[in-house]
Amino acid sequence: MADAKIGAYICKGCGLGERLNTAQLATIATREGKVAIAKEHEFLCNAAGVAMIKEDIEKEGVNRVVIAACSRRARPTRSPSIPPRSRASTCAKA
Repeated sequence: MADAKIGAYICKGCGLGERLNTAQLATIATREGKVAIAKEHEFLCNAAGVAMIKEDIEKEGVNRVVIAACSRRARPTRSPSIPPRSRASTCAKA
């Protein structure tokens, strides 16, 4: 089995970036969590966020992924009929 190369991805959307020090979380993930890559993104659930993770998997050899982001429970007023790829825009407007 190949050595684990962990990428940690921290979302700043849905108010998380306003409540948490995401830069400090990335530093802790690198220093104490021993992740190879730790990145922040405005909205991991949008196409650009997903592309960033895919690029690290393909180009950087990331083979384990940790995602720190909101959940569907974070915004109970969100319509369940909203497709997953549309959630970033809903989150940003909330």
